[in-house]
Amino acid sequence: MPIMSLRVCSVLIFLFLLSVLVRLPTLNRPLSKHHEFCTAVALRVMQVWEQGGISNYGFNPAMNYPNAADKFINNHASGSGKMHDEQGNYYYTSHPPLAYYLPFFIFKATGLKPDVLPLQLLNLFIHLLCGTGVFLILSNLFSNSEKRLSIPALAGYAAYLFSPATLWFHSNVYMSDMLVQLFFIYGVYAAMIFYFKKNRQWVVALFMFSFLMTYSSWMGIFFLLALAIIVFFNFIKNRKYLTQTGSLSIMLVVVLAGTGLAMALTVFQYSRIAGLDALLDEWLCRFQFRAGFEKSDNRFMLILKNIFHYITGYFPLLCALFLTALFFWKSMMKLISNNLTMFVLLLSLIPIILLHLILTEYSGHDFTALYGGLFLSVLAGVSARLAMEKVSPILLSGVISVMILFSVIQYYYINRPGEFSQSGERYAIFKTTGHAIQQNASTDEVIFLMDFWPSPEINFYAQRNFKQINRVEEVYEFLEMHGFKKGVVIKTELHQIEVLERISLK
Repeated sequence: MPIMSLRVCSVLIFLFLLSVLVRLPTLNRPLSKHHEFCTAVALRVMQVWEQGGISNYGFNPAMNYPNAADKFINNHASGSGKMHDEQGNYYYTSHPPLAYYLPFFIFKATGLKPDVLPLQLLNLFIHLLCGTGVFLILSNLFSNSEKRLSIPALAGYAAYLFSPATLWFHSNVYMSDMLVQLFFIYGVYAAMIFYFKKNRQWVVALFMFSFLMTYSSWMGIFFLLALAIIVFFNFIKNRKYLTQTGSLSIMLVVVLAGTGLAMALTVFQYSRIAGLDALLDEWLCRFQFRAGFEKSDNRFMLILKNIFHYITGYFPLLCALFLTALFFWKSMMKLISNNLTMFVLLLSLIPIILLHLILTEYSGHDFTALYGGLFLSVLAGVSARLAMEKVSPILLSGVISVMILFSVIQYYYINRPGEFSQSGERYAIFKTTGHAIQQNASTDEVIFLMDFWPSPEINFYAQRNFKQINRVEEVYEFLEMHGFKKGVVIKTELHQIEVLERISLK
């Protein structure tokens, strides 16, 4: 990796710390809104490993706490209902496991318990590394040096740091979708350096980032497909392309190897839970759902929903890019037509388009807009490079500052500081509910929730699994089926806890 000058590092760290300062009011707050359920799911897996021993679960993401009374309950884990072991542990296999391993083993090494603030701090560090990757890409595109303070690189870095989507999803929300962004950005960077400098050492880096990308999330598959598309169209233009030394075909083979190895490892691990057939059924079930085949909404409406998420996640940046394109379209196209710049833009855009078109329902979650942050930030750097020729440095700095200011304002509008969310609910409501359930049930009682489907945050704060029921008769059926003796039926209304009945079988 390149070595930056002290001056460059100081500026990057200062801007990053400024972005952390912006987020201080929302850090270490009870998990509640705006996809913080993702953080709760990740933390529950780590809690289970910490309490029950990761090796006892085959290093797979189990979602049932170690208490006997928490077994055979499928809370937010298996879509098909088949991904469980003989002990009654259900597993969340919608993503490969690396995003759980990384924080878990860091916490183990540092003596920390899996909790909200430590995970948020790790996510912030990932944000710093992602922004630095954007800076490195743009530095090599426009100054060919990481040791200089390139204005386009700083503009792209600032865009990635302060956009509302990156401010939130690189702090309060953690899941595979956030970690994979790190490897995606550096995968593009490694591919760019190899494409530009033909340095074979970067082939190793590209293999590593391809493996890490795929072992974190399915973005690695789309990255591979994007590279294959680029190679295909180059082959159509030049039939001798595949035999040229240092061509993209070498990258394709390397990425295929890294992706294939990660997929093989994931299949090997997850198939040991309940067998290969159960794993394939689970993945087919999840794909059908995430692709939108089980949704009543048509695909066009789902795509429009995703476009709306990009507007809410990057509105000030999109406005700046639109104005640049409006006034300097020809100059912008000329700058983008450079082979290396075009390669970077295509490799950072095509995987995102493929993901949104194929996993349409999944793209309805606004955290998927985080993936587009690299492409938009590179475009911000391109726009800054163009603006350097058209406007004064003072005016350009002012535009960037205004963009940052409005990004922060939009961030606070969506993610309100204080005790209450945008909808008027207390942020602590899930924490209060979870703790109340925990206090009203002993560890040898199966917890039954009447007419209430709990959010993952409630599971996390209660550190228990809940069996959802619609009638009391289901309690007896479940207890007898699995050999349990005790159960407690709890009703929650407006997050107020009421113990309806305690049941003890002879």
